[in-house]
Amino acid sequence: MSLARPMNWQQLLSTQRFKVIAGEVKPTRTPATEEGSPGLRTDFHIDHDRVVFSSAFRRLGRKTQVHPLAQHDHTHNRLTHSVEVASVGRSPGNRVGVMLNDAATCQLSYTPYDIGAVVQVACLAHDIGNPPFGHTGEDALRDWFRAEHNQHLLSALSPAERRDVQTYEGNAHGLRMVSTLEMYTGEGGMRLTSAAIGALIKYPRTSDTPAAGLRDKFNIYQAERAYFEQVAQTLGLISKGAREWCRHPLSYLMEAADDICYAILDLEDAVEIGILDFKEFERLFAGFAEYERIWEIHDIRQKCAMLRGIAIGRCVTEVAQRFMLHHDSLLA
Repeated sequence: MSLARPMNWQQLLSTQRFKVIAGEVKPTRTPATEEGSPGLRTDFHIDHDRVVFSSAFRRLGRKTQVHPLAQHDHTHNRLTHSVEVASVGRSPGNRVGVMLNDAATCQLSYTPYDIGAVVQVACLAHDIGNPPFGHTGEDALRDWFRAEHNQHLLSALSPAERRDVQTYEGNAHGLRMVSTLEMYTGEGGMRLTSAAIGALIKYPRTSDTPAAGLRDKFNIYQAERAYFEQVAQTLGLISKGAREWCRHPLSYLMEAADDICYAILDLEDAVEIGILDFKEFERLFAGFAEYERIWEIHDIRQKCAMLRGIAIGRCVTEVAQRFMLHHDSLLA
């Protein structure tokens, strides 16, 4: 892998879309060039709209984030979580875009804010394949398909396809949602840009690779394998062997935004529903230099919100700086 040519931003930000006709993956049109008014929507804005208006995205509103059976509607569900992750993810994406532009690393026809838009789309869709009850739901589906009395349902599948079903993975089902099940069903799904698909994929491998076998983490079902192979080739993702690739660099920003929200906002929810004392929440965030600004605030919910905002802002800055520090390694 060390001898492979590094990835480059010209390919990594590709707006190429793909359709599937009679099982064959083919390039398809770029709708932003056909809207009649230049600049009305970029290709990445079109990606954003396709995710937001999908039924799979709306269904996230009925799925628990972390705290189930809350007595009020202040706590997060998967939908509000995804919207907030997208908002957070756009910020380090924009920062990275500006820094790449300032460093003359990214001589492209795209604006720095297109990078933020790609990350935003990936963040919006990052949970779209998750079943109800999160990882517990994944375990339930795996157990059901592994049960002896259900094996007759899998008799027509190949060993690799059977492993896909018996190792149900929300990330892989997310790719299936956007590339097969939603919008153009069976014909390329939402037909998102290659850049957005690449940034969405945390584990660019199939379930039958050694790495997937170690952790049961993968992103590509056999049904979407040919589709993703075309996307990976378009993006110039480095191959790590059969059916496995290096990540798209922007997937790290997507995952960081998810982690930021997961770590901070779920703590805020815990205070809201009374399972974490505010003093403990306050202690966790007391190390921030800007903390003194909120001493005069007495409303606990408002204090939590301000502490959360300060913490997220600090994280966004750190993530963007770390990304640029390791930029060359990420592309290699």
